[in-house]
Amino acid sequence: MAHGGKLGTQTEFSETAGLYSQFTGVLAGFAFASIVALLSVRLTVATTTPHLARSYAPLMGALLALIATSLNYAVVASDTSDTSRTASLELTAGAGFAAAGLMLIYSILTVLRAVELDAPDSTGVAARAAKLTERLLILGACPVIMLLMNGAIQDHIGATASSEADDARFAELLGVAAPIGSFAVGVLAVVAKAQIAALLAPYSDLLGSVLSTAAVVVAIGAIAATTITISYFGVDVVVVDAVPIIAVSTVWLLITLGQAVACID
Repeated sequence: MAHGGKLGTQTEFSETAGLYSQFTGVLAGFAFASIVALLSVRLTVATTTPHLARSYAPLMGALLALIATSLNYAVVASDTSDTSRTASLELTAGAGFAAAGLMLIYSILTVLRAVELDAPDSTGVAARAAKLTERLLILGACPVIMLLMNGAIQDHIGATASSEADDARFAELLGVAAPIGSFAVGVLAVVAKAQIAALLAPYSDLLGSVLSTAAVVVAIGAIAATTITISYFGVDVVVVDAVPIIAVSTVWLLITLGQAVACID
């Protein structure tokens, strides 16, 4: 999501956005294939697979978020204004990408766990794979996503030359605090996983649906923000520093929810 912090290099993001669009489109194809495979298993396997059915919502959330993000980056790729507006588009598109990435990894985690519960593997390989994916999501993907959003904030500040403004300073501080805070929450989630899981287990289905819905809403909201920015803001308009604050805060809340829900087996 970070592609240079100076105004003269912002066009690089518009060019790279086309590649992001293709990449997320391919991932959406994999998500769709996973849903078809899941339906096939449900229709052909003689035994019941109640836990596997819980994977529908995360997979659908990942599919819709990836489709929305692919469309978003396709729209961004059409903007080559080389102004601070491009930095704003980087932030809004990045928020959608973060939501889609979170849901993609979370949906993989739910499928691995469901298969292990419905058809236990005596070798323990499936359980270890699920545990690895859980750690990857909580301690790896979530902090990295926030780190990428921090890079987008730096691009915004560099493009708007607003580093001395109070809002810009807060946005910069938020960008630094978010990945550190996300990693700290991840460590806490790993250490206190049993307690968190016991507390949230009665609401596991509800929280899974809320996470999936929230991710899709963020991804679609990112498209709306991109469209509004391109359609109604001129190339000479300096985007206010509230944009990165809202974008990073939204993603951070979604990421934290994802880390909490991932603790529930």
